Amino acid sequence: NVGGVLVLDVPGGTPAFEAGTQPSRRDQETGGLVLGDIIIGLNSKKVADATDLYTLLDELQPGDSVKVTVLRFPPDGGAEKRDLTVRLGENQKAPRPKMSIEMVP
Repeated sequence: NVGGVLVLDVPGGTPAFEAGTQPSRRDQETGGLVLGDIIIGLNSKKVADATDLYTLLDELQPGDSVKVTVLRFPPDGGAEKRDLTVRLGENQKAPRPKMSIEMVP
């Protein structure tokens, strides 16, 4: 059990998209699920689940740059840790920053 938050979707033009965040998707040939990035850290603090992620995001403001540590699963197998820099966008529905990606625990 790795823990973290799985990225399901990354809309084009969002800060997460610009940073290179990879969404989950279906393989076009096999129809199998290809996992997206799993967020495991934010500004060097561990993210074990969605509660951790939102607690850390609540400490930040729109426009802040954050280091997002993800696990990425390349096609050849294994997992690699990567650090992405994301400038937080503003959430139109709530007065807190967001990464503009859909996430589930």
